Amino acid sequence: MLDMPVLIAALALAQAVDKTPAVVWTLEIPKAAPALFTYADGGNPIVQMVCQTASGQVGFKVALQTRLATQKTGAAWTNSLGMPAPWPASVTLKSDSLASTLRGMVDADQVTGASQALVEASTQAPVLK
Repeated sequence: MLDMPVLIAALALAQAVDKTPAVVWTLEIPKAAPALFTYADGGNPIVQMVCQTASGQVGFKVALQTRLATQKTGAAWTNSLGMPAPWPASVTLKSDSLASTLRGMVDADQVTGASQALVEASTQAPVLK
């Protein structure tokens, strides 16, 4: 994970030369809402981590290359079997040689139908330490 001063320095340098980096990490810490750490490419979030203060949990939303939604029926996206999103899934979080496979889900973006994996993990999980 990038150190905050390093991230700020990199963003400041990019702005100074009038070139915004295509892929960046951003951190938002609003007073009345959970912290949001986002890795985005050209403004499109690839990975988002959400942490409510003192909750002991980190939520992950990860954009997937594979699209499960095939059509929109009313307000809901459905898969090839006609099942509405979200769909149950196993999600594996990896860090170096550590991995945790957790129950999660794959949801469809309401506008585009693009797939995104959602999972929540304990901050005490070895993979997050």
